[in-house]
Amino acid sequence: MKSVCLIDDDSIYVMLAKRLISLNSLSNTVSEYTDGREAFQALQKLHANGETLPDVIFLDVNMPIWDGWDFLDEFGKIEMAHFPEIFIVTSSSHSLDREKAATYSIVKRSLTKPLELDDLVAILKDAN
Repeated sequence: MKSVCLIDDDSIYVMLAKRLISLNSLSNTVSEYTDGREAFQALQKLHANGETLPDVIFLDVNMPIWDGWDFLDEFGKIEMAHFPEIFIVTSSSHSLDREKAATYSIVKRSLTKPLELDDLVAILKDAN
């Protein structure tokens, strides 16, 4: 079962996403962070200590302190053999966000909020 990291400042969205994941037994481990800097620091520390990073990261674009782009810029600099699967999750309807996301090699795909159960199942049940 894949571990999940939610990086989003919208507490209602995070609560709903966690509930969908839990009710459908899609993950036993869900971590959450409210801004990109907080998430980066925590994940960088895990990596530096040789601990396991989450398998999947759902990353919001628009957040205070560090937005999703700031997170990606810094997280992508960490040297690691295998990055988590990163999915941009945004309520933005701007095609520019999707285009920008495609420029990051560590981003697997962009999704629109709210996350659909079918998307969660496809992502979290998919074999690595």
